[in-house]
Parts: sequence; C-alpha cells; structure tokens
Amino acid sequence: MNPSSNASACPPKADTAQPPASTQSTMGKRVFSIALAAIFALGLAACTPTPNGSVAARSETSRFEQAVTLPTDIMHISDIAYTSDGGMLMAANTTDWNTVAVFAKTADGSWEALFDTSTLAASLDDDTSIGAACLTPQGSLLCTTLTAEGDGGGCYLVDPGSQSEASLPAGRIAIMRSFDEDTVIASDWTGSFFRADYTTGDTVCTYRLPSGTVLADFTVHGNRVYASASKSSSANPTCELYVFDYDTGEQVNLDAHEESVFAAAFPPTDASAVATPIWAASESGIFLCSTGAIYDCSGETATVLASGNATNLSNTGKTPDRLLVGSGSDDIAVLYRERSGSANPYTLYRYPQGEQPKSTSSLSVYTLEDSSVIQQTAATYRDEHPEIAIEVRVGIPAGSGLSADDALRTLNAEILSGTGPDVIVLDGLPFDGFAEQGALLDLSGIIQDARETDDEYFENVVGAFATDDGCFAIPSRFGIPAIVGSAEAIDCAQSLESLTSYIESESESPTGTDATFSVASLYTASYRSIFDTGGSVDRDALATFFACSKRLLMLNDRRNYENAPTGYDYLGSQLDDLQGGGSGISGSGILFAENPDQQFIEIASLLSGTSFGSASLAVENASFACALEPLSFSPERVFVPSSILAVNANTPEAGQAKDFVSYVLSKPQQKQGSLDIGIAVNKTAFREAQIELGGYGMSVMGDGGSELSSVSRGPFTEAEVEANCALVESATHACMPDKTASDILSTGLLAYCRNEATLDEALDAAIQKIDLYLAQ
Repeated sequence: MNPSSNASACPPKADTAQPPASTQSTMGKRVFSIALAAIFALGLAACTPTPNGSVAARSETSRFEQAVTLPTDIMHISDIAYTSDGGMLMAANTTDWNTVAVFAKTADGSWEALFDTSTLAASLDDDTSIGAACLTPQGSLLCTTLTAEGDGGGCYLVDPGSQSEASLPAGRIAIMRSFDEDTVIASDWTGSFFRADYTTGDTVCTYRLPSGTVLADFTVHGNRVYASASKSSSANPTCELYVFDYDTGEQVNLDAHEESVFAAAFPPTDASAVATPIWAASESGIFLCSTGAIYDCSGETATVLASGNATNLSNTGKTPDRLLVGSGSDDIAVLYRERSGSANPYTLYRYPQGEQPKSTSSLSVYTLEDSSVIQQTAATYRDEHPEIAIEVRVGIPAGSGLSADDALRTLNAEILSGTGPDVIVLDGLPFDGFAEQGALLDLSGIIQDARETDDEYFENVVGAFATDDGCFAIPSRFGIPAIVGSAEAIDCAQSLESLTSYIESESESPTGTDATFSVASLYTASYRSIFDTGGSVDRDALATFFACSKRLLMLNDRRNYENAPTGYDYLGSQLDDLQGGGSGISGSGILFAENPDQQFIEIASLLSGTSFGSASLAVENASFACALEPLSFSPERVFVPSSILAVNANTPEAGQAKDFVSYVLSKPQQKQGSLDIGIAVNKTAFREAQIELGGYGMSVMGDGGSELSSVSRGPFTEAEVEANCALVESATHACMPDKTASDILSTGLLAYCRNEATLDEALDAAIQKIDLYLAQ
C-alpha cells in the first residue's frame, strides 16, 4: 500500500481480515518505553491491599507513617540498611555520579558522610566509572566499575582511608547485596542471579530463574534466599515468588501452609496493576512490602504491619524501592523512588508503632474508585500538614463488588445526613445532579487565585465546569483520545464507521494495516455522539459504537485467544471498564512490528508526558509517514477531565477543603508524575516537565536480557513543547462519562461481542437501563 495515494478514500468494509501482528505473542521479547531521566528498571504500578490466598492477612498493632529526612543532592541510592543499634547506613551517589558516599544517620536525625570513593575514582582510567555498589555487614563498601562501552571492569572494597581490589565472576552487575563476610549475591544485566566470593572471584552457587523472568528484589533469611520476579506474557505481567537454598542454589519447594502465607501478601496472578514485592529479613522474621501494605510473613498468617490509606504505601507516584527492618519494634522503613523525573528522586518513611500524633483538624476526600493521583496528593499533603488528619474514602473498594449506582446512593445519603466527605472527586459521578441540588461550593476564587500566580493553566480544561453561576468543580488532570498512524488512516478517522472499514479492508493484505486500540478511547471519542446534553442515548450512534467495536475486537480476537494464558478473558479485559479514556499511547506496535512492511495504527490516549514522548518516537522512527492527531467522532475535539475536585457545600472544613484543591493545582503537585495518571492542567508544570524528563527511549528486549532493537530521542525542544500545548488546547470540549451509564454500556457491549445478545437486544437492554437510571 502506498500511504500517499488516494489518501482521502476510505475503503468499504471487507469480508475477511488478517489478525494484527501487533497482538502476536510477545514471548521472547519485551518492549520498554520510559523517560530517560529515570533509572532504567522494570516497574509496575502499585495498588491498594487486596489480601488473597487461603490464609487471610490479619492486622497487628497500628502504625503511622513518619518522614525521614535524607541528605540533599542524593541522585541514586545503591544500598541502605539498619544497623544493630537502630541507626542507618546508606551508600548513595550525589550529583557527582562517579562518587559513591557512605552516610550514617546520627542520633539527631541528620546524616554524616563517613567516606566515599573519590580516591578510587581518581585512580581509574578516564573511560572507567563506578558501577554497582553495596554495603557489607562490616560497614565496608563493595563496588564495581564500568568502562565507557558498558563492560564490567574491576571490583573494589572501600573503607575509610583505604581501598583494596576484590573480584566478581560476572561483568556488568546490576544489583548486589552482601549478607555475610566475604560473599555477595549479585545479578547482572542479563538477569542471572548468583552468589560469589568477592575475595577469590569464585561463584559459590547460582539461583536460576526461568527464561523471560526479570529479578526484582531478594533477601536472605535463615538458609533461604527469597526472591520476587516479574514475568511478561501476552496478557498482564505477573509477579512470581521463588525460594532457593542459600548455600547450594537449589530451588526450595514450599509446603502448602508456607505457600498460603505468602499468597496472602503476594499480588494475585491476575492482577493488572501491582507493585513487584520487595523483601526484608531480620532475626525476628521475613517481611514483604506488597500490594500497598507491609506484611510480616513469619508466623502462621501474614500479618499486616502497615497499610496505605493516605500514606505513601498507596501513592502510585512512588515506587517502593527498599524495605528496611531492624532489631527494634519501631525499626521498619520503606525507601521510595519517584516514578517520574525529579530533582529529589528518593523519599524515606518509617512506620513506628502507635497512633498518628494528634491532629488539630481533619479532612476527608471521597473518590468513587481508588485514584493514584488522589492517594499521591493526600500522602504529600499530610507530610506538609501533619496537624491535619487526612482520610481517603473509596466508594467502590477493590474486590467489593459494589456497583457505581449503589456507591452513589450511599454518598448521597451521607451528604444529606451531614456526614459526607469534605472534598469529592467527581470522576464517574453525575456532576449536573450535584450542582443542580446545590451540593457543591463555588470554587471560582480558587481558579482566580491560581491565575494570579506566575503559573499558566490550560484554560480549556481548568474552566471546563465554569458557568455564569460559578465554578463548582475543577479538573486537575485530563486525557485526550488520539490516533497515531498514516495520513490516510487519520483522514478515515473522521467517523468510527469509516475508520473501522479502513482497518478491516487494509488488514486483508500481508503488507496492509494493523491496529492496536483501546475500546475505552473509542468510547470517549464517540461519547458526544452517543449522549445528548441531558444524558439521553442516541440509538443510532450507540449502534455504530457497538457494531464497530465488535468488528475491531474480532480482528484481534483469534490471535489473542491463541496466545493468551489459560483462563485469560480477552473480551472481558477489553470491556471491563470504559471509564477514563483508556490506556496511554505506547508507540511500540508501530516501531517494533513483526512485519516492517505493514503500516500500524494505534488508538489510545495522551495521558502523560510519556504518552507524548512515545508518540514522538513512533512518528519520528516509523517505517512509513506517520502523524499524531486527537481522535473525536463529533465535530469538536474532546478531552476527558479526571481527578475532578469539588467541595461539599455542607462541610465544616470548607477552608481546609479549598486549600487542598489549591494544593492539587499547584505546580509542584502538578509536576508529580506516575504511570498515565493524566496530563497536568497546570500548563507551566506541563511545559517544564516535558523538558526536564530528559528524553525518551524504547527497546525490545530478548528473554536473556539482550537488546534486540531500540530507539531514543532527547528532550522536547521549546518549539516542540509549544506544539504539544497547541494540540492540547485544540481539544475544546469536555467529555465526562458517567460511571453507572458506562458500566451499563460495557455490560451490553460484552454480551453482544460474546454473541449472548443480538445488536438490537443489547441496545434495547442498555437504553432501557440508562433511561431508568436517569429517571431516578
């Protein structure tokens, strides 16, 4: 196909279609797309606790979260641990990347630099630098060196005023930790995992992980090595538990009770957004930080030591990096790493026993579904305002089975009874109903105050809910449904029917067009056609959405079923939630196609700086002429507001609630990042983050960790940032799906796609349920 020929002609529907290559099994390769400013590591988004397994996790004495100040200018922490007397030692790089310093935490809470690698660094060749490093139990620093080509160099043991050569059997070490005198457990960049004697360089034993598995974290307890690893598949990545004999390297088979204890703390195998668990051990037992909580797995059950509401354990803007457990009952801490680029990439929190210090006021924040943005903001707001007890209330807790309609009834009852939350996150809730009932405060003053700062805002978004009567809600994030593809594909994307027909027709050819798409993005692009301003459904527009979605899903259906793990529900996973605008653009299908002669289309959403970066990589490096455009099947370009903040008109904490809303809109909070949490409404924060992220890269990795191919680019230029801002500002109309209505449509579309209902039956049932809901 010639992408420049007949660009405006959209072919009719084809009778047969070739399944898209982009949905083929990815066994043997993995695609990674991340900002270059961050450390290249496999990270998965966190979630709130959902204990599972045959042994239920139980709670222990309450603990509270307390920030621990770190030295300034820390850029990378190689190792950190409690000492026997309750102090801490830390090995870290400051702004001088070639110097690793060892710090000790003093009794007054400050950090003292004990010694560093500056003398060693000065003795190295110009093309050699310090690589991995770890603390030994004796307080020495063991470190490796790297050449400019990335090859492993030497190994050294550094103490105050001295250094000596050591040895390791592998070259480029990624992680290493020492648990006894003279040996170290290390993994190299290919994923192998071994224990070595660094005085002789001999390998003591190797801990073997299955092919395609990436080591995440490990610890030693007793005579066992406990490890967590991630494994990718054609469905969701999974977190796996492995246990080895410390001395022999042989894998240990846990008994049924041990498996049940860890199952209560480990993420379920079907989890779609979980943090790879991290480990710690002490004389008292074995511990896990996993699924938004800290667990003691030493006893008959998995005991919850601390969990996440309004703490950083539920803050998906931060990745738990190290779990620390010392000898004292209060010696439990978690080192977190920022998910996005930051001048201060690490934070440290301890979790002592007892209740949070008494607060002088309180603040409750309600969100229909758990929100990473709100959990993240609540955690940082509490850090800055320890005098305020802040609570995040989730209307539909994970695994509760509650419907959005039931949660809404409960919320309305609380508001009427005067027990409602102070701040309401309106995502998925009927804004018009709350506003018409006078249940929300006017927030016009907050917007006006924000405009009087030095910051600029995306006015098309921040004022989306402003009327002549006031502004009763303010989005703090948003997404834009978009399409990345050829000019011909974009021309055919003026309607969902013509785009679907184009994809079907071109997919017949071995060198035709394949597509990856999010049904949720198609839904938000169609929303203003499906629903009128009063919420009533246009039957013809809904029929088009149902029919085209099924046709597109069937193009992917056969291959996804063939390659999916046993029990994976492809259609269910695609249609589980139409809310929120869908997944973020990745660009990977366009860049790493099985057949380089094929043209690819990606339909997803611009949800973060990474979405823009991934789209730019695809446009710049595709094997065909490629472009990025917002996607809308109505005359106006649309955006999807998210983390929409409102204040309960009856709250006794109105001033505090408004201050929280202002805090969310501030530049520091707007620059907080996570995985596809939404574009910042603060335009200044968006601009600065686009440049500060430092660049973007994407790679296809083989099972053994070998890099098959990669692309990269530097940071966006000021001109490119302004072009991205212009694209954002071209989306002028808000699309705010109602969760209850969206769930009704999702159920109807799933029944139609599974052939459990005809198109007319699915439409009749969905429209009848929505009419009943609107009549309530």
